[in-house]
Amino acid sequence: MAHVINRQGDFSKVGPLFRSNECTPKIDGPNFEGLLINMPEEVVFDGAGTLAHAGGRLVLCGAYRFKSSLLNLRGRFIDRILFVAVNAKTHHASAGKMESVPNRIPSGDPDDGLDPDMLTGGVFNPDLGALLHLPAEAADYIVYATLGPFRSNPLTVRVRPRKKP
Repeated sequence: MAHVINRQGDFSKVGPLFRSNECTPKIDGPNFEGLLINMPEEVVFDGAGTLAHAGGRLVLCGAYRFKSSLLNLRGRFIDRILFVAVNAKTHHASAGKMESVPNRIPSGDPDDGLDPDMLTGGVFNPDLGALLHLPAEAADYIVYATLGPFRSNPLTVRVRPRKKP
């Protein structure tokens, strides 16, 4: 069985930032290591400015699983995943990271007893338009997420202004 990525899911119902939903990619197999992403094939907006201010919600649903020792992060991966959107026409790349807890004071490096080979995973659902401050303009974006040597599946999303009746 292959990983399941449902691009036809209802992305408007995606809720909390770190909760699984119908659009979350389904990881196949217990030994998978890496990142998977899912997003709608098209996003529409009204207005100008940034996509988020123009009512365009570019939700990216993702899942990851890594060995807890990856990059010596001790299982704390979410703040380190880099999200990239490349405009297919201009080749302009926008990139950014989420903050799982904004303004968090970094903790020390406690010996938490994690097995370095234990697989640790999670899910995430950021609004990529808001995270990357993407402009409210027609574009096709090639989107992926990356952490260390791992890169997710790339997806293309069309961003278009809403058609006037």
